[in-house]
Amino acid sequence: MAESGNRDASRDQTAMKDAWGWNGASQNDNDREGVGEAFVFRDFERSKIRFIRTAIDRSPVLTSAIFFAAASFWTVAMSAAAALHGDNNVMVNLTPHIALYMAGLGLFLYPLRLVWVPFLAFVLLFIYAFVQPFGGPHSWLSNPSVTLTVARDLLLLNVASGLVIAILLRLTFALVERRLRAHLADLVTTLFAFVFFVITCLGQLELTLLLVQSYTPDAKFDLGASLAYRELATMRIMRGGVVLTGFLMAAIEFPNRRNFELGIFASLIFCMLPLLQSMGFVLFPMLDVAMLAILIAVVFPVSMAITACLTGIPIYAAMTGQFLNDNPESLIAEPFLNRYALAALFLLVLVMAFRSYANNVRLMQESSMRRLNRVRDFAGVGLFSANLTTERYRLDSAASRLLGCDPEGPLDNFLTRFDIVARDRLTHALTQRAAVGDMLTLPLATADRGRAVLQVLVWSEDAASGDTVAYGLLLDITTETARKEALQQTLDTLSMREEKQRQLFSIVSHEVRTPASVISMLIDELPDTQDTPLRKRLRESADQLLSVLADMRQVVNPEKNLPVTRQPYVPAREAEKIVSSLQPTAAKFRITITLDLDKSAERAREGDKVRVQQVLSNLVRNALLHSRGRNVWLSFHTSTSATGTSFSVWRVRDDGHGIAPDDEATMFEPFERGGQDVRKRADGSGLGLFIARSAVQLLGGTLEYHRPPEGGSCFTVAVPEPLLATNATVPELLPVRIADPSLRIALAEDNPVVAEVMCARLLRDFPKLRLARNGADLLELFEEMRPDVVLTDLFMPEMDGDEVTAELRRRGFQGPIIGLTAAAVGEESDRFITAGADLVMFKPLNMDDLHRHLADHLARVQ
Repeated sequence: MAESGNRDASRDQTAMKDAWGWNGASQNDNDREGVGEAFVFRDFERSKIRFIRTAIDRSPVLTSAIFFAAASFWTVAMSAAAALHGDNNVMVNLTPHIALYMAGLGLFLYPLRLVWVPFLAFVLLFIYAFVQPFGGPHSWLSNPSVTLTVARDLLLLNVASGLVIAILLRLTFALVERRLRAHLADLVTTLFAFVFFVITCLGQLELTLLLVQSYTPDAKFDLGASLAYRELATMRIMRGGVVLTGFLMAAIEFPNRRNFELGIFASLIFCMLPLLQSMGFVLFPMLDVAMLAILIAVVFPVSMAITACLTGIPIYAAMTGQFLNDNPESLIAEPFLNRYALAALFLLVLVMAFRSYANNVRLMQESSMRRLNRVRDFAGVGLFSANLTTERYRLDSAASRLLGCDPEGPLDNFLTRFDIVARDRLTHALTQRAAVGDMLTLPLATADRGRAVLQVLVWSEDAASGDTVAYGLLLDITTETARKEALQQTLDTLSMREEKQRQLFSIVSHEVRTPASVISMLIDELPDTQDTPLRKRLRESADQLLSVLADMRQVVNPEKNLPVTRQPYVPAREAEKIVSSLQPTAAKFRITITLDLDKSAERAREGDKVRVQQVLSNLVRNALLHSRGRNVWLSFHTSTSATGTSFSVWRVRDDGHGIAPDDEATMFEPFERGGQDVRKRADGSGLGLFIARSAVQLLGGTLEYHRPPEGGSCFTVAVPEPLLATNATVPELLPVRIADPSLRIALAEDNPVVAEVMCARLLRDFPKLRLARNGADLLELFEEMRPDVVLTDLFMPEMDGDEVTAELRRRGFQGPIIGLTAAAVGEESDRFITAGADLVMFKPLNMDDLHRHLADHLARVQ
């Protein structure tokens, strides 16, 4: 409970900071990080103070004319009222000057290059106070103590005060603008304007008092520097701070035309106040005005209230002289009421500032919600709530459109929009009092929309009234569901096509490999007296065809490839074997193969030497067949990675014509043979480099190509292979073990030609061979001869080879069963292994592999 309370308090504090726009980080940081949808969709605020500065900078003549007209009107009206209704005291009216409010605003708002404009305006208006025609007997020009020196000193004090106020406001605005939201920064600057004005002018008052000490008693009397001067000037300064804050507030909450007109009309209330006061409806004149202004600020819109107060209060002051004709007698008679009136004016400023802020927050929230609702409506996202106690629901406009029902009504009307199964699931989810929501994908039963699918996020909690209320979000995923179903259907179709292609490859492979195997075996059966060149060409053609079929098997069924088997081997020995095996091909093309091995090639390493041989043989053979060069280099060295892993690095380089730049990007793709012109493409399946890279990647290595500076091609193979100790034993290649020739072997083969050739080959090593023409015959032959070994084809009449295998195992046969297939591609091997075969061998039959397997089997059972 304590932890929950702490979390709630922390969350409340965070929300309060966010609301005030102050979270210990700059506003720019807030903009980068964001605070949810309220942040994303709120207005892009712009400071009104910054806006006014920009307007002045862009249109200095027009804005300066407006500024000078407003300052002149204010100065003339207030100076005339002070002269007509009061003593027109020089010292009091110049501490500060009536136009200092406008001077401070001008020096703050004007760009630095134009600050001379408000400065010049203030000087002119300062002079006007001395020559105004409303002074009568109290005219300052007729005052013998008003000399040029006195006027100059008072002018300098007022100018200095204006500059200090402007500088402080500029510094404050620059600071808060970086840390607060734009509108809040304007308001904070406005409130600080009151503080700066009061403090600065109080300093001006003290300097003026020091200056007055040098005056003669007569001059002090003529200028109004009486004993009450400090109190009168302080009251004037306080009111001046309120006036300056009011002008800044008006700049921030600049009214539109309608509110301006209504504000002018509302200001007439202040004109009626003197009449009411003359009729006896009065408490204290200045306090009455302040309370009326507060009432207007609370009741009317902010911009309208500011217009009414800034217009009505000066009119009231000009009519009655209130706020302008302070005298010692009034201060002595009613000191507290004067202070209460002053406090009420400051309260007026605070009320307007608070209402301005609240109004800005409300507008931002409304605009954010309006935009969010519009985006949710576009996206097909709706909100709903369901009172489970009263069984009522409510929907927003988007949810009402999605469901096609009224925004509010009985809960059953909401639930019946879903089909029966979905309705039960949704009802169950609504009643779950879970802290987190349940995601439900529900088909919608709407006749007008057809089959729609909604994703529902729902959770429930207890409301303040005690009712259990569920809240949820509806997301229209009909289009996405349709796309998903269409995609799944497409994937199923592609999978079916792929399976059919596999079956087609299997059939083609079987039908092609069968005659290819027969040809290969017939070539082996040719007498040695046959033409040797012709026999070599036949062998090369048969081997190439069988190699293409083997490549197809590795690409179509990579899972059928041999598993990674790591064993000790010496790189130098394997390199010599590769060169030896490919030497006839090199001689045919008159190419020299050169080994370039460093000393580390003599050290034993642990790796998959079968795949390494396959990859290197492939690369060297490609260089011999396609490079058209004169030299091929096979090199080896070792390297160590930054993590300490030892790598074996092989390079196969030639000095041929190289690979065209256009083909480099696709050379490792399957079925790529280089070049767009079919007549110039290299022979082969285009699978060699693809298989080589796949094999290297399976070992955790890399196969890369680069063009040497001297021309030709260079392939680099790097595979991780740990270096073994110097005394490590590397097993030598053992001679082929010969199986016992007395083994009784039963062979099932339905193809007469294949059966004839295979029998001829097997009979040389196993005289006790018997042939069956199909699966059924094999079962009869099994009962007759009780063979030691069974060799069976897969596809045969009456019974396939896997069926025969399963039957033999059912009958208790424990000897080796070897499946034979010509299909290099397909699932034939799986069929045999599943049925119980020990081994699957491809046609043409490799007698060395057969002997090795049979010998190993006999060794295990003995």
